[in-house]
Amino acid sequence: IMNFYLSLLIQVTPEVYCFGTFFMEQVDIFSFSLVFIPIDRAMHWTRAMINFPDQSVKFYNSLGPNLNEDCLE
Repeated sequence: IMNFYLSLLIQVTPEVYCFGTFFMEQVDIFSFSLVFIPIDRAMHWTRAMINFPDQSVKFYNSLGPNLNEDCLE
């Protein structure tokens, strides 16, 4: 499900790159505005987003905005 969702993001927005959950490709992530990284936390997929223009990293979890944010530390 996570790979399908991330592939939809790539199709809609070409300046976005999404890592898959199976392997990493040789990609220059700095050539994209946004990079999404899937994170498996206790059998639940979450994602981090690197926003290069804003110089920020955000964490997204469908179970709640403040759950498991410690994975970014």
